Amino acid sequence: KQWYQRRVRGVIGGLVQCYHGSHFDMGGSFAYTSREPLGVVGAIGPWNYPLQTACWKLAPALACGNTLVYKCSEYTPLSTVALAALLKEAGFPSGVFIIVAGEGSVGAAITNHPGVHKISFTGSVPTG
Repeated sequence: KQWYQRRVRGVIGGLVQCYHGSHFDMGGSFAYTSREPLGVVGAIGPWNYPLQTACWKLAPALACGNTLVYKCSEYTPLSTVALAALLKEAGFPSGVFIIVAGEGSVGAAITNHPGVHKISFTGSVPTG
């Protein structure tokens, strides 16, 4: 978790620095929130702005200590594949950013997988 936070601090610095819980005094008792990584985050991106959308979804997921399975559009996969190559060259561990491409059935597989604990979707209402 700390490795990812240090790497993304420059990208989404505010998010990483407020990555803590809150304590609420309730007079005689207390309540608190705990912010912890979810594990695997699934993300589904559109055909337009494929690189920008991938970065929007990747940075917060990594900053919070998660990994990302990203389904890029089957029409525009190359920029996302190039991003993954750059991340590998930069030293990102294998499996931190996984790309899958395909039609709606691939997105459905991500959203229905029991190991995916959060979904981020950008697309049209009929698609989603």
